[in-house]
Parts: sequence; C-alpha cells; structure tokens
Amino acid sequence: HGGSYDVWELCLDSLETNRLTFSNQHSSSLFTYDGSVFATFDRDGDEHYQWHRVMDDGQIIPLSEEENGSTAYFASFTSQGHIYYSTNHLNPLINVMRYDPALEAITLVQKGETAPIVCAAVAPDESSYVYTESYSNTHVPAYCMVDGVSQPMIPDAVGPYSTQDVLYDGGDRIYFLTDYGEDFHYLASYKPSTGLFQKELSIEGENMKGLCKAEDE
Repeated sequence: HGGSYDVWELCLDSLETNRLTFSNQHSSSLFTYDGSVFATFDRDGDEHYQWHRVMDDGQIIPLSEEENGSTAYFASFTSQGHIYYSTNHLNPLINVMRYDPALEAITLVQKGETAPIVCAAVAPDESSYVYTESYSNTHVPAYCMVDGVSQPMIPDAVGPYSTQDVLYDGGDRIYFLTDYGEDFHYLASYKPSTGLFQKELSIEGENMKGLCKAEDE
C-alpha cells in the first residue's frame, strides 16, 4: 500500500490500520515479542534480507551491521523470544544464528559444513532444533540436534528425499512432510527421545504441503 512492503498494524476492535515503518524497502518476514516488532528488509531491491528491529518512531535498526550484504534465510521463533535464523554471512554453506532480544546479542548455533543448512524448527523450550541440509531440490534430509548431538530424522535412509514444514507438537514429537520412499509427500513424525520415525498419514496421488498447529490439534 504505497508501492513497497512496510510493517502495518491492524486493530481488531476498530479495524483501523496504522503504518509502523516508512523505509520504502521490501520486507518479507515479521515477528513480534514482548511488544517489540522485528522484520526482514532488503536494501534498494538487492534481495539481501536482514532482520531489523522496528522502533517506535518507525526507524528500522539492523540486528547486525556486520551481516549487511548477506542474506538471512528461514527463521524460527521461540517462546523466549529468540530468533533462530540462517545466514550466508561469512559462510556460503550458511550458518545458523540465534538472536536474543533481551541482550541484543547474536550467537553462532551451527556452521554449515557439507551442504547449505537451514534451521527448520526449534523446540518451544529450545531443548532441540531441526535443521535441513540441501544437496538438491529433491534431496533435503533433516536432522534433529539434541545436546550437541545430531540425529537423522529418518534413520538409515537410503537415496534422495526431501523434508518440508517441520513442526514441534509441544511435547516429545516432531511432525514433518517428506517424500521418503514415496512419490508424494506425506505426514510423518519423529520422537527425539527415542529416535523413532513413523509414517502418520498419506493421501494417494496427492502431495501434502502446509502444516500448522491449532491448540492441541
């Protein structure tokens, strides 16, 4: 509304809208925590999206000046307000970083070493997280990192397969979509405590895409 993507606020009671940023820069992702707003913006259409904090006066402040010119990829958010995101800053195979809004500090979580990695999901209590390694569009295996130990979410998997839409259920189970051993993506689960992989649901001849959680369902 106005030629570029900015951050807007909608009041659900009155349906009034309020424009929060005036950066004239393209934005692609949004996150709120404890009254603070965070969003990704590029610079003049360069498509190098970086996380920024949105200030009360509409200014956008990058979380890391050092990462300018690099790209921040998919992000996951925790109940503590931490932002886990992937960036190609200093590493073309991508690193996973964590931003703490209370301390305004960024720490390295994991380095990409054999293939580009993306943090796909984080446990609500941050006891574990899931990351994927991208070797091709059809070969994207997923791993669960618990206490510094990485385990494949499909043990003893053979051949290429992809992983999408990873979702923690709030307990000891992770749901995700995969096409391992099949022609189409189906719903599967993984338990970090036991390492158990299980096929949950498939629809014959159909790809599943898009996974979300509503209360306990």
